Amino acid sequence: MAHAAEPTGTLTAALEHTTRLLKSDPVLAAEQAGEILKVVPGHPLAILLLGVARRTAGDAGAALQTLQPLAAAQPSSAATHYELGITLAALDRGADALAALRRAVALRPDMPDAWREIGDLLVLQGDSQGADAAYAQHIKASTQDPRLMAAAQALCENKLGQAELQLREHLKRYPTDVAAIRMLAEVAGRLRRYHDAEKFLEICQPDIIEFHLSYNDMERDPAAYLSGTYDLGFVVHAPELFAGSKLMDLATADEGLRRYSLEQTQAVIDITRGLKKFFPKTKRPPIVANIGGFTMDEPLAPEQKAECYRIFAASLAELDLEGVELIPQTMAPFPWHFGGQRHQNIFIFPEESAAFCAKHNLRMCVDISHTKLAANHFGFDFAKGLAQLGPHTAHLHFGDAKGLDGEGLQVGEGEIDFDEIGAVLLKHAPGASFIPEIWQGHKNMGEGFWTALERLEGRI
Repeated sequence: MAHAAEPTGTLTAALEHTTRLLKSDPVLAAEQAGEILKVVPGHPLAILLLGVARRTAGDAGAALQTLQPLAAAQPSSAATHYELGITLAALDRGADALAALRRAVALRPDMPDAWREIGDLLVLQGDSQGADAAYAQHIKASTQDPRLMAAAQALCENKLGQAELQLREHLKRYPTDVAAIRMLAEVAGRLRRYHDAEKFLEICQPDIIEFHLSYNDMERDPAAYLSGTYDLGFVVHAPELFAGSKLMDLATADEGLRRYSLEQTQAVIDITRGLKKFFPKTKRPPIVANIGGFTMDEPLAPEQKAECYRIFAASLAELDLEGVELIPQTMAPFPWHFGGQRHQNIFIFPEESAAFCAKHNLRMCVDISHTKLAANHFGFDFAKGLAQLGPHTAHLHFGDAKGLDGEGLQVGEGEIDFDEIGAVLLKHAPGASFIPEIWQGHKNMGEGFWTALERLEGRI
């Protein structure tokens, strides 16, 4: 019996070793899978690993030759149909890829990666409604916390108001729950913010309005919500999160992500140009952008930061900015993004940011709350930093701040002396536009925004 058990143990160890090799050395993983198949011909898992290794190594054609017969022989294997779908997508066979991925989730609905891939493919096909449904299923499949299941179900059923209410109530109790933040970002991405603007303009006459776009807003026609012309200025805030949970990053060394970010940023620029017909008063509307340059595990070394700035400068040169102005936003040191909290590496230090702007003839959006958090963490003089940024400031976001992560607080509920910074900004950035940016400030028809404006009156 000991002799009979030995091959099984050896096979298990070999399969586990091959699986580990997939990430570090897919070519070697393919060789290992091939050796296993010489000893155990037709072993399903070894064939699957061989297909995955070939695709990961860049040979999607060979992977397809491996995986198609396996899927036919293993019609109930969700993992096989998933890998087949990913391979077909790599070969630009979108319809076939969708069929395979849908077969995978039909067999096993709790496959978040498969739902995300389905959403991405539907976006490419122009099916935004189907993509929304797939991304909602992705979030539901990723959600393990039973306290969030009701919100996840509401999201899947497109009950966005109900999902938003449940998530905001949850975040009052658990403000750093990454899964809830992630779900709320998806809800926000599917709510219609152009419609919000129309409602606000019915009850007030502001000097300026800022559209903070979600990726779904980019697929909507503003003419369905806005009409005629408006005698006020406007600013556009580009999305940070795009379809498929991709974060904007114009400063990344990942060329694929940078090119995707360029495409999406250019789309925002085109949308902004289209909005000018509704707001003819604004000849060169600013576009606020969180440029990127973040890392997950640790901050970058100085030379790596310099490379991020160089890449961003190259990205700027590739954008068609005719008639608009791209203004990077000052950032907090530990921003929350889809997937968790990160280290921000660029547009943190005022002196550094001002030098970049001077070199590239660029202006910025100075987020008062973000810059205060950065001053708290790094120890630089907050008022002096605002003075350094002042000559390069086009637009301001006003909110209070406290500690290292108390961002977007109501004015007067944090640590900022608004009388002091009001005097600094009057001297160094007298022509900058501004809006209040308060967490949940839009609720009750902008109650938080009105409160902030009242508290700022006479101080800035």
